[in-house]
Amino acid sequence: MEEWESVVVTEIKKCGETLQCHVCAPVCHKYGNEGRCRFLFPHEIVDTSYFDSNTNSIVLRCHNGTINNFNPYILVFCRHNHNLKCILSGKAAKAAMFYISDYITKMDSKTYEMLSLLSHAVARVPMDSVVPKSPLIMLKFFFTNVCLNSAVNNRYMCSKQCIISEDLGMAYRHTKLY
Repeated sequence: MEEWESVVVTEIKKCGETLQCHVCAPVCHKYGNEGRCRFLFPHEIVDTSYFDSNTNSIVLRCHNGTINNFNPYILVFCRHNHNLKCILSGKAAKAAMFYISDYITKMDSKTYEMLSLLSHAVARVPMDSVVPKSPLIMLKFFFTNVCLNSAVNNRYMCSKQCIISEDLGMAYRHTKLY
């Protein structure tokens, strides 16, 4: 186990230095960002993480201003550069959620329609506890998951899914029989 931990730490350091170090290039100065990096590099050096009550934000530790924020496990196992940013709430979180869901699904339907469907489906399943207590609730959890996966995969629900949905009392006005 100690050998494995040593190898992982070495790989994190090697990948971090190779993949996560930002070097400004012409793309950094596009869109009127002459003289400054539009990706906000170098970052401010921060010795310890803290909460700033003036801006209502969490400031994370940063020991090297040219390194992207990263997850060490994603970095080592996927071996690609990435930049993680903490977005906890507010407009930035909502904007990120819409951007990511639109980007991932690339669907004709709008994000708000998908969120409405998700909200409707979740509201129909009793949430008395984390663990479902009855077989019917377990079936509703499973069926909700199947339907949401169908929606996310840009497929219409098949007739069997619509019939089961109706039988479980979970019919939704946008389901289409094919």
